[in-house]
Amino acid sequence: MIDFEAFWMLWPKKVARGDARKAWNRAVLSTKPEEILAGLGKILPIYEKMLKSERRAFVPYPATWLNREQWADETGPEGERLISQEDRDKSLVAIAEWRKKHS
Repeated sequence: MIDFEAFWMLWPKKVARGDARKAWNRAVLSTKPEEILAGLGKILPIYEKMLKSERRAFVPYPATWLNREQWADETGPEGERLISQEDRDKSLVAIAEWRKKHS
């Protein structure tokens, strides 16, 4: 049986354990634990890389991830979000414009 301890063991940013346990207990009322861990497995490599970079602050707390039902987010094989090339290009242009304006 998959329980909170299995989730906690895998989660890379171990903070607010009590809140995470409460969120887990709510999540498993409507979703199979295997589904939650499968979703975590898809994004885990990205979170682990982020924790080793300047993006570490953007790895959510475990309770936040559970409360947002982020295990159901669409991710690619490498954990990347699936967005259209057009949306990606628009984002890159917006970032470049922002950097130009603020540097």
